[in-house]
Amino acid sequence: MESYFELFIFTIVNVLAIEGSFKAGDFKQFYSTPLEVVSTSLVGAYLLLFLMYPLFGAVLICTNAEKIKFGKVPYQLQPFLQGLKKDSLTCTLYNIWFLFRRALTAMILVMAQDHPYFQCCFLVILSLINITYQIMVKPFELKKDNYIEVFNEGSILVSAYMMCIFLDKQSSQEFLKLVGWSFMGLTFFNVGINAVALLFNHIYEGIVGLRRQRQAQKVIDLCKIRLKNL
Repeated sequence: MESYFELFIFTIVNVLAIEGSFKAGDFKQFYSTPLEVVSTSLVGAYLLLFLMYPLFGAVLICTNAEKIKFGKVPYQLQPFLQGLKKDSLTCTLYNIWFLFRRALTAMILVMAQDHPYFQCCFLVILSLINITYQIMVKPFELKKDNYIEVFNEGSILVSAYMMCIFLDKQSSQEFLKLVGWSFMGLTFFNVGINAVALLFNHIYEGIVGLRRQRQAQKVIDLCKIRLKNL
C-alpha cells in the first residue's frame, strides 16, 4: 500500500495524456504499434485496478466484520489490517480511508494543476479529516503508533497551511521568508522525531529480545538440572 500513491499518480498522468491526444485528434499514436496498444490497455487496466482496490478491501472488511472482531482475519485482509485494532469497524477501515485519501490527493494534484490554491485548501481539508479520525478513533493497536501518526498528520496539516500562505500575493517578502524557514524547520523536526522514535523502538525491541533469550535460557538450564536429579 505504500507505493499506491506513486503508482496511481503515474496512471493518472498517462490517462490525461491519452485524453489530451483524443482532444487533439492524434490519438492514433497510442495505437500505432502492438507495444503501444499493450501500453495503452495497461493504463486503463491499472486505473480500474487502483480505483477498485480500496472498494474491494472495504467490501471484504464489512462482510467479515464479525470474524475480524473475534480475531479470525482472512489472509486476503491482512495487508488492510496490519497494525490496526480489530474491535471496531471504524478502526479496521482506517487503511481503506488511507488509500482513498491518497487516490483523491493524486487526482487533485494532477487534474487541478492550474489551481494551486484549490489544491492546498483541499489538502488542508483532507488532513483535518484524517487527524480528527486519528484522535477520535485511535485506530492503531500500539499507543506509540497513534501518537506518531497524529504528530505526522499535524505536521502535514501545518505544512499544507503554509503552502496556502505562500500563494498569498499580498504577503511581504520578509514574512514569506520567515514562513519558508519555518516550513524547513518543521520538516527537519518531523524527520528528526521520526528517526529518534524509530531508533528508540529498535533499542527497546533489542532489549526485550535479549531479556526473552535470557529467560528462555534460564528455563532450559532449570530443566536440565531437574532432569539430572531424576
